[in-house]
Amino acid sequence: YRFQDAGINAEYGVNHLARQLENQERHVEAVQFYGKAQAYTNATRLCRANQLDNDLISYAMYSTEDDMVICAKYYEETGANWDKAIMLYHKSGQIGRALELAFQHQQFNALQHITSNLDDTVEPETLHTCAQFFMEHQQYSKAVDLLLMAKKYLEALDICIDKHISITDDMAEQISPGKEAEPEYKKVLFERIGECCMVQGSYHLATKKFTQAGNRVKAMRALLKSGDTEKIIFFCWGVKTEGNICHGSKLFAEVRLEKRPRNYEKYYYFLHKGESFGFPVWFL
Repeated sequence: YRFQDAGINAEYGVNHLARQLENQERHVEAVQFYGKAQAYTNATRLCRANQLDNDLISYAMYSTEDDMVICAKYYEETGANWDKAIMLYHKSGQIGRALELAFQHQQFNALQHITSNLDDTVEPETLHTCAQFFMEHQQYSKAVDLLLMAKKYLEALDICIDKHISITDDMAEQISPGKEAEPEYKKVLFERIGECCMVQGSYHLATKKFTQAGNRVKAMRALLKSGDTEKIIFFCWGVKTEGNICHGSKLFAEVRLEKRPRNYEKYYYFLHKGESFGFPVWFL
């Protein structure tokens, strides 16, 4: 049928032909022509009426959101094709219902697809439920990602420690509380991140988080663990408190002094400062 060649509006002509085929009960052909005319609601209507379940999804995905929901409910009522019902609920914006069905019918692949497109605009309770599901299926990294979106930071950190999931710089920044957070909560959270990083051997990141928590002593201890002499020197120059001077001197005495003779001068500087704070030479 070459409607354009005949000078007839193609879409109108195809839609007209589809109606004629439907009247003749040539339903499969009618559905195809409704699809070509982009009359998707008519195509889905005819699919549902004639149990053309495999064809239905192809047209429903391009239809209106309301029609997607109608088709999703149809799949539910048939008691099969749960993955298609979930897909349509998801695409129509009914995330909660899509997740509910995915959990109920253990549609793991569908759940992964849905959660890959989630963000922090989704209800925290929904994100938390998804995280629990992934925990139950040993998908710990995905569970952590969802908990971070839900702002369940301490719970996410506990999983990182228990399941040996590395805390990256990006993750640590994502965990960091906003300006509106209570000062005490910020301190607790920053220190918890620092402690997790210490356990995982990420000493520079631990130093940063302990510093943000206002705990200079723990920050220096993290630097001591890293063995990064230059950064420790920089830290000590910038923060000349008695605890840091003491720890800085210990570093040069115990870790780097024999290997880097050029640090003698800085060592004695910090040692002198340590004594000025009341530390005798033997405090090392």
